[in-house]
Amino acid sequence: YTDKIALEWSEKNGDIFPILDRPTWNIGPDKPFKTYKECLDLTITSAKYYFENRSNSRCSILNVLQGHTRHQIAEWYKHLSPYQFDGWAIGGLFVDRGIKRLRNIIDGISILLTNGELEKDNVKYVHFFGVSSLEAIIYLE
Repeated sequence: YTDKIALEWSEKNGDIFPILDRPTWNIGPDKPFKTYKECLDLTITSAKYYFENRSNSRCSILNVLQGHTRHQIAEWYKHLSPYQFDGWAIGGLFVDRGIKRLRNIIDGISILLTNGELEKDNVKYVHFFGVSSLEAIIYLE
């Protein structure tokens, strides 16, 4: 998918959707992306495209946070936060030896809170990718 195809399809078929991000869990020799920087750069390009080309004001678009470490998530935020959308989606659950680690979600929330993102008038939604387990629900509650 391209940013153009994804945005046009989303605006026709959805009411709330994230930008087209490149998840950091998809990095590796047998995966589509080779480095964190590649994921970040492609996601920045998408954020810019969505910001400049959104045409349906009834739709809500979510910016995205990704990363495997607090440092990566903070860097991702620094580069994506200039693109103001209608909320945030937090992804990138770190998988260590097959176990999902919820720390990334907590780090993402912390970064958003520290930077006042959740107090901004334009921020209406926060979404968490891949957190349907009981453990994740308890943490988020």
